[in-house]
Amino acid sequence: MGGLVTGCGSEDAGSGSRKTSGSAPTASAAAADAAAPSQSAGVVDSTSASPGEFTDDQAECKAIVPKVKVPYDKALKAGTDAVPCTKPVSIELQGTANGTPWWDAEVARTDGSTFTVRVDAVSGKADKPRADADEDADDKRQLAGLLGKAEVTPQQAAKVATDRTKGTVSSV
Repeated sequence: MGGLVTGCGSEDAGSGSRKTSGSAPTASAAAADAAAPSQSAGVVDSTSASPGEFTDDQAECKAIVPKVKVPYDKALKAGTDAVPCTKPVSIELQGTANGTPWWDAEVARTDGSTFTVRVDAVSGKADKPRADADEDADDKRQLAGLLGKAEVTPQQAAKVATDRTKGTVSSV
């Protein structure tokens, strides 16, 4: 489990040329190629494809992005601040049927235990962290090892993606 950053919508995780109908490769593919096998960044590109070319997930994400006032990096910091002595694992922009956006931040301690923190994407307020109840000792050991080996930060992965495709980071 590395710090994988992907854009909204469904993409084939094993594909090196992730595309939407009639568009260039997504930023997640570009960042995956440029950053490292375990790190990539996804960007919602608000300038390319027409609405008919998006999956339902991508269209929903594109509708949520303009409502976001707190960017991923500030939300990720709120997540790590909510659980002392943790490192970021992932963050993903979410929204409800009424369009209220939030970030789901996953953070981990050095022993590999993980927590999910929901961060309001408008106010930046973090909810109470939730510990991952279905982690076993092997999962924790594996994640702790990956965190210790990580060389690319979420911010670096996102920068690679946004340098190649202008847009808004929707998940890391």
